[in-house]
Amino acid sequence: MTTPIIVYGTDCSYYTGKIEAYLKAKGIAYRLEPFTPANMRRCAAHTGITQIPQLELSDGSWLIDTTLIMQHYEEALPDRPALRPSDPAASFIADLIEDFADEWLWRPAMHYRWSFAGSARLMSGWLAEHLTAMPGPQFLKRAYWYRRQLGVFVRGDGVTPANRTGVEAAYLDSLRALEAVFAERPYVMGTRPCQADFGFMAPMFRHFLCDPVPGRVMRNDAPGVHEWAARMWNLSP
Repeated sequence: MTTPIIVYGTDCSYYTGKIEAYLKAKGIAYRLEPFTPANMRRCAAHTGITQIPQLELSDGSWLIDTTLIMQHYEEALPDRPALRPSDPAASFIADLIEDFADEWLWRPAMHYRWSFAGSARLMSGWLAEHLTAMPGPQFLKRAYWYRRQLGVFVRGDGVTPANRTGVEAAYLDSLRALEAVFAERPYVMGTRPCQADFGFMAPMFRHFLCDPVPGRVMRNDAPGVHEWAARMWNLSP
């Protein structure tokens, strides 16, 4: 039996969801290990960073950066199945779309998670329960995580009352565009998933679909996107 790779991450993480969907589609066995303080130290000792996800392979090597991880496996396992367009021009366009979805929807994903009370309560409670070894009552841990995440990932990333509408528009406009695409075909570039789809899985799955506030918007206004995300999560070779 092939030893599964270890994915260090969390089941509410933007980029962990992206790479999990890719590994499932590729048929690569993996085990998700929670990003506990001990695992954080282990990752940092091997890679020098604490960002997630990080992959530990059975030969002792490590992989980081979801875009580079996908490129690695497309080169190592090109037919299992191929998850990049074979046409160079189409692959270039898919790379551009993946970069947009992966990088530029991060800000609205964090805004919708931490600027709205319903989502913030849920996720600060999750973080307080799973990602801290600090002593103290849960309500103080929840308050700590809420203030930290809002300060670092929302205000620290430049979201202000003046640009809030524009930040939200990035999500809403993406929903409208994708809903139109999925009315015509099952995946972003056609009948098969590619890197463009996995780029959109980063924000659309663990954040926009799963968080209460943006999830309600998706279900009501873009059910085709909701269906696509479920289809992506259910992929297998």
